[in-house]
Amino acid sequence: MTRRSPSAPRPTAAVPLILVQVITIVWSKASRGGRAAGLRNRVPAALPIPAAFDLGTELRGIVHDVWYGEEDGFAHPRAADVRAVPVVDTVHHGDLALTPTDGMIRVDLNWGAFDTPRRRPIRGVMTLRPEEWGQLRYNGRSSGVTGYDHPWRYTQSTINVGIFHAPHADAFLETEPTKMFRGMADLW
Repeated sequence: MTRRSPSAPRPTAAVPLILVQVITIVWSKASRGGRAAGLRNRVPAALPIPAAFDLGTELRGIVHDVWYGEEDGFAHPRAADVRAVPVVDTVHHGDLALTPTDGMIRVDLNWGAFDTPRRRPIRGVMTLRPEEWGQLRYNGRSSGVTGYDHPWRYTQSTINVGIFHAPHADAFLETEPTKMFRGMADLW
């Protein structure tokens, strides 16, 4: 991943902002290997966050969800969403639970509803201090519904989580993650 050099100093907030970026890639058996796998592997592990940051006085978060699919060869996001979320207690988002603790954020991973492989939730997969960010990357396979007569769906998630006093759109592009977690399984 190419990192940009930091730009001019940014305004800081008294209370940090939690940034969460979830990049999800979904494909079918038709895109499992060969050329399609090469295209899928080109999806970036981090993107700019398209949001203005309100530097307030309460702990809060920005969540950026991006989805890629095989319909266009994984070239462009098929959907994206950015929203602000209040952080009062634990924030649940997809497979994550983010819990503020003593000025830090504890990240718990619940893995989602994959049929394969079966995994147990991991409490405290990482703890982040202000000005740190972590990246979680994992995959899975599911039928999407109960039963064996539906085609498999494959999913890879890359989740970037950071806690910043001077948040900015390129927070996940300018530096390497402070902490990393990998849960990549061989999916057949």
